Amino acid sequence: MIGFEWEEFYERFTKNYEEFVFYYKLNKIAISTGGYGGAAYLSYGNNIDGFITKDYLSPIELLNDRLYDGHSLPEIWDLLE
Repeated sequence: MIGFEWEEFYERFTKNYEEFVFYYKLNKIAISTGGYGGAAYLSYGNNIDGFITKDYLSPIELLNDRLYDGHSLPEIWDLLE
């Protein structure tokens, strides 16, 4: 469980450009932005199966990607560690 609500995370990620690391079903999710409305970056996976790295045009595009078992980050928010 994450120590803050989705709304706080959304503000911190999309407006303050903070970097975050979460875990979902033993997979690491590391996200960051280029700042000031620029690109966003994701690394997702684990040491056994490998990692996927993706670049996005914006933080919003990253948040809406259905990379996690067919779900987006907002949809799995309550399952993150």
